[in-house]
Amino acid sequence: MNTADIVTGLEAIDGIPALLRMDIRLDTAYMQYEKDVYTLMNFLSDLGGIFNAILFLFRALIHIFHENVVFGRILSALFTV
Repeated sequence: MNTADIVTGLEAIDGIPALLRMDIRLDTAYMQYEKDVYTLMNFLSDLGGIFNAILFLFRALIHIFHENVVFGRILSALFTV
């Protein structure tokens, strides 16, 4: 008998009358799907981390401020008003 056949009525299975027959096949291959939201924080983490991004901004601000202070001191030392 083919496992795809539908067994109805009082058909005998292994010599025992049955009203219902169920064939269950287990497969080792399966697919699992997952939904994940890719946020800005995930993007920054992929680029090197949030800490490095904050550190970069802080260093850029300090560089700009330090450059202005140094040039201001040089100019004030060279030219007296």
